[in-house]
Amino acid sequence: MDVLGAPIDERGPVSQELTAPIHRKAPAYEELSLYFRAFDPCHERAAATFEKLGYIDVQHLASRIRAEVLLYTGLMDPICPPSTQFAAYNKITAKKDIVLYPDFSHEALPGEPERTFNFMLGL
Repeated sequence: MDVLGAPIDERGPVSQELTAPIHRKAPAYEELSLYFRAFDPCHERAAATFEKLGYIDVQHLASRIRAEVLLYTGLMDPICPPSTQFAAYNKITAKKDIVLYPDFSHEALPGEPERTFNFMLGL
């Protein structure tokens, strides 16, 4: 089917009435919610679960960054929550800057291409 939903093969039309927007908000940590619902519904082992997850958190690699960093953060981002971005940013010891977009989520950010271009020119 093409981008408008019209058939492009010999199989005929797709009979489907359910539609959804292309860009939907993804709930942050949905997998954690599903895990707890299935394996620890009362969160009795939550502390241990989060401790184990901490071993694979990108923030533990941030201190290895040596290059200058420019980070953009949409404070309404449900996919890469700001709290996780701040945790990594705070552990970067190289020269760094952060640009906050209070009303934006996981999307194109106004002014970002030009700012990134100028950042790269200054390296």
